Amino acid sequence: MIKIKLSSIPGEDDGAKFRCPVAGLEFNGKYKFFALRNCGHVLSAKALKEVKSSTCLVCHEEFAVEKASAKVDKNGKVANGNKNVNGGAAAAKRFKATDIAPANATEV
Repeated sequence: MIKIKLSSIPGEDDGAKFRCPVAGLEFNGKYKFFALRNCGHVLSAKALKEVKSSTCLVCHEEFAVEKASAKVDKNGKVANGNKNVNGGAAAAKRFKATDIAPANATEV
């Protein structure tokens, strides 16, 4: 578990209550966000991509980027053959409904 630190939107009563402290993007489900393990700050993927730094953009604490991969079979189960990828535990691939869609299904 990671104890996260969120940046609230002052005076916001309806809609999103939190945002990225760097890019200002709201936590409304439209954007990807990442929690940094070392410090717990939650930043948008856009902010991390544009600045390209190995330190937290809020508190300047160092962090390491860990990439992980795993295979998902056609039944939707994770076939975890890689225990360690770049020093971290392997994580599941993002699930897509088209990975296990029946042959007679159509795209909506």
